[in-house]
Amino acid sequence: MLRRSGIYSLIVILAALWISGCPASPGTKFETTVKKWADAYGGGNVFTLDSFRENLKSLAKSVKTEKDQAELTKALKGHDETAVLKAMAAANIKILALPRRIPNPMDVSGSVIQSLLNAGTYEHFSVLYIDEAAILAGPSAEAYRISDKELASVMAYTRAGLSGKPAGSLPSSFSSALLQPGVVDLRFTDPNGYNRNLGRVRGRGKTAKAALDDAIKKAIGRYERKGGGGMTAEPFGTFLESAAVTVNFYKESGLIDLSAGKAPNEISLGLDGLIVRIPNRDKPVFATPDRPRLLRTDNFNKYMEALLKREGLEKDAWKKPGVTLEKFRELAFSERKPGGEVVRLWRGTEWVRVEDLTKDAVLQGFKEGADWLVSSFHEDTRMFDYEYYAVRDSVKKNRYNIIRHGLATLTMIQAYELMKDERYLKTAKLAIEWVLDLVEWEGNMAMFRHKRFDPKYKLGGAGTMLQAMCEYVRFQPVPEWEKPMKGLAEFIMNLQKENGHYRSFYTKPGQKPDDKEVTIYPGEANLALVRMYHLFKDQRYLDTVEKAFQYYSKWFNDTKSPKRKGNLGAFVPWDMSAMMEYYEIVKKPEVAAYAYEMADWILDNWYVFGPKQTYWKDYVGGFHGSKRKTDRPIWNSGVYGEGIASIFQLTKLAQHAEKTPKYRKAAFLTIRFVRQSQYREGSSYFLPAPGNALGCIPANFEMDDCRLDYAYHCLTVNYRALRFFDEADWKAVSELKTW
Repeated sequence: MLRRSGIYSLIVILAALWISGCPASPGTKFETTVKKWADAYGGGNVFTLDSFRENLKSLAKSVKTEKDQAELTKALKGHDETAVLKAMAAANIKILALPRRIPNPMDVSGSVIQSLLNAGTYEHFSVLYIDEAAILAGPSAEAYRISDKELASVMAYTRAGLSGKPAGSLPSSFSSALLQPGVVDLRFTDPNGYNRNLGRVRGRGKTAKAALDDAIKKAIGRYERKGGGGMTAEPFGTFLESAAVTVNFYKESGLIDLSAGKAPNEISLGLDGLIVRIPNRDKPVFATPDRPRLLRTDNFNKYMEALLKREGLEKDAWKKPGVTLEKFRELAFSERKPGGEVVRLWRGTEWVRVEDLTKDAVLQGFKEGADWLVSSFHEDTRMFDYEYYAVRDSVKKNRYNIIRHGLATLTMIQAYELMKDERYLKTAKLAIEWVLDLVEWEGNMAMFRHKRFDPKYKLGGAGTMLQAMCEYVRFQPVPEWEKPMKGLAEFIMNLQKENGHYRSFYTKPGQKPDDKEVTIYPGEANLALVRMYHLFKDQRYLDTVEKAFQYYSKWFNDTKSPKRKGNLGAFVPWDMSAMMEYYEIVKKPEVAAYAYEMADWILDNWYVFGPKQTYWKDYVGGFHGSKRKTDRPIWNSGVYGEGIASIFQLTKLAQHAEKTPKYRKAAFLTIRFVRQSQYREGSSYFLPAPGNALGCIPANFEMDDCRLDYAYHCLTVNYRALRFFDEADWKAVSELKTW
């Protein structure tokens, strides 16, 4: 009896597990939701995949699949949302009911269907419902699917209404009833930054026009009560003459019917806004898509903790039973300057099209970054601000790094080379002299450290500072620097072992050796010695680089893996540049071959060339992180980009024209990613002091920390393109098309 009972229980358990593992069976909440939204869209057909049709059988003939909707299937596998909308309209399909796991023929990297399933970038759609097995998506309201030209007319209407002038017209879709109540925010950025007195002004309405009109009315009333920047008799229209306006329309929200632990997989920080509904709390927590940036975090769990803490709730309140999450996207646009050009925003940043990156635009991006570095330099201390936090408009004062000081110095010399502005050269000289005052001697060997901030004698410190000094004297000879330059070169050579391997740190006699390996340093050292050879023609410098080449080329090829970057990710960018300049002297084919191997390894495995590598279009031109190939590209994309730009130049030196297009395109798209990341006019509406942040480059799209090395690496990609690209190269990249 017990055995029979046990078998029966096992059958019940297995049946329950089988049922729970089924996609979304008839009568489930998902199917009910499909019916509800189909009605909301005015009837019409539902599209799903062949394998999923049974789960929607109560909808019968209204369910269409890829078998009878070839055009829609093709469009979903592509990268053009407009094509999907067109195919849906032709077949009277109103919503998409898609399984979470899609078969291989449909699973096209970066496609519209992947974007919808993975919280990627989508402009014309809203995700209406998600559960563990399926999602429901539909076109956003027509009012939220408008052209850039129409965005300008909406901004003109908004500005006129705020100024008490005749408002003009809006797109006709703005008067159409919305599927959900419309919500719009207005924000204002004046010469003093984001205007906190006015703050975020939120309007609501049954149409987009009604929501916008409500926000305009509230903004006028709030200004009259609080003033624009303090109590003032200045009319709102006068205030607006020096204030840029940002407009955010929030699209349909969709329920995430998942356990709390899985929520981060369904939400894209910076793109998705959140509504957190907590039992026994009348007011839901409403978080705009840019909230992670304002809270300065790119980690979902930390974001939720900070968000709820600000609402006076327990940090893990969102994980408790009965809590529901809804997510939504936005239509966001801002004026570049008060009353000026209107730009569409992605994650709070202007979308950078490759066709807009002319040679002049690339130089402008470099200049803004270089000027930010100059503004962060203090002549009295001869040091830069090490790290700037844009959202707080503050700097980190208790840390410094000698290598990154050297990188910022290099950028100043690059800026002088491109623009011949003496400010940059003056800054570089003062920065170099600060380091020279730290130099210690052991015989003919020079080394330096900073006892408080940077107490180790680093191979990379000597490498980067020597590079800066070599570059400086190309433009302005300084005879008294010759001795310390040669001393630093001796230091580098002293750290090389007989087999070609460099030690990363020097320890004085009698001290315990520091055997920690920093794989960034060898390339920095090699590049410094190559440049020293140009100046002093000491063959020992080239012999040292040759030994390093023999050792590290074998180490690289024995270690490389397509699955993980690890230490190689830090190693290859600098050594790519070093090998390019080394090849220029020695003309050895094996040196070029090794450089190409490094470049191809990083590009073929970790680079985002376009939609085939990502469903987030603002990632294009970045390099994925070291753990997973879905990791968000961050500032260190510039590190790899500068190395790739050097390899582009190597193809010309080595006359390998067949290789040039790949590296040229990669370097150029990295510049696109850098410009996407950089704070600039039109992309800083949320900052307290946009002028202080102009040109600096944060860690990623959600973080606001702008460090010296972020600036150097990202700006150096621009510098190398401006230095190495000829007119034919600029013409070639002008023909690239934006995603």
